[in-house]
Amino acid sequence: NFYEFPSLRVVSFDLAIARTPSRLRTQIPRNRQIGAHDLLIGATAVALGYGVLTRDRRSFPRIPGLALDVAEAGCGGSLRLEMAEVGATRSS
Repeated sequence: NFYEFPSLRVVSFDLAIARTPSRLRTQIPRNRQIGAHDLLIGATAVALGYGVLTRDRRSFPRIPGLALDVAEAGCGGSLRLEMAEVGATRSS
């Protein structure tokens, strides 16, 4: 499935966002660290005041200050609802 987001805002990756993962990593205990890519996604959301919709119950909940909505596996209806709220349309 491919989704188009005609009203999705593209943001610049600026210095403030670039510094956020390092700041957040220091707040996560060493035995609870998460991968660099998940941290970068979560830190970008934190820096911009956004939340993350994910199925990942392991990594994203460890990010301090991240607003999180965890989707259940197989809940396509809920995902479509969330995407519709940001102006997504489904295309084949």
